[in-house]
Amino acid sequence: MKIKPSFFALVLAMSLGACSHYSDDLASLDDAMKTKGTQMAAANTAPQDIAPAAGGENMGGNVPSMGDLNGHLAREYYTLARFENDQAFDYKAAKTYTKKAMIASKGSIVVPSKVSSFDLEPARAAELTKARGELIAALKEQVLPENQQALAKAQVSFDCWLERAEEADTDEHFAQCKNEFESSMASLTMPAAGVEGSMAEATAMFGVAFMPNTATLETSSWNAIDAVAQFLKDPQNAGYAANMTGF
Repeated sequence: MKIKPSFFALVLAMSLGACSHYSDDLASLDDAMKTKGTQMAAANTAPQDIAPAAGGENMGGNVPSMGDLNGHLAREYYTLARFENDQAFDYKAAKTYTKKAMIASKGSIVVPSKVSSFDLEPARAAELTKARGELIAALKEQVLPENQQALAKAQVSFDCWLERAEEADTDEHFAQCKNEFESSMASLTMPAAGVEGSMAEATAMFGVAFMPNTATLETSSWNAIDAVAQFLKDPQNAGYAANMTGF
């Protein structure tokens, strides 16, 4: 007699198949993260010790550097994914953070999660909406080399805060993620007084340097600007050029 697999067995098989897909991605990140220049936190690091990440959304022309910022973003989403998978056993969250780590590791922009995608109490939704607005503003205006790790920490902590706020019975469930977000935001260094945003952004993104206390470019910086201009004029780089002009 042929025994047909039960409905629940089929569902279980499908679920395991879905898990194995993100688990493969997460495993593929293990060695990649270990080979990066910045030292990774231990896999069992709790969310409050994680350095969150940054991205850009509707940032006009203020596109973050695809170098160190995305490197921090990839590492910190990976660390959070590892914690959710190995310690918290929240496989849905682990899958989400693995996906974000993969995107960032490939040099693409990863945006903070949207508050509207989560089922939250009105008061929590309002607080998180305000926090997200502050994060987006910081990602637009404060992408300086010295801020990139803190911005990364702020973004991943925000996502952790948001995800845990949906499932929380009490504020303690997400308090550490929230505290990490707030401390990371507070640690950001503002651009030097008298330096316009566009100048600070150019310095952060392309290594463009100005003469001290002036708006005059150093001679070496003209070569960097020319190289960027030639790159953006190439039809093969049209997609990248579009990203440079807005989201």
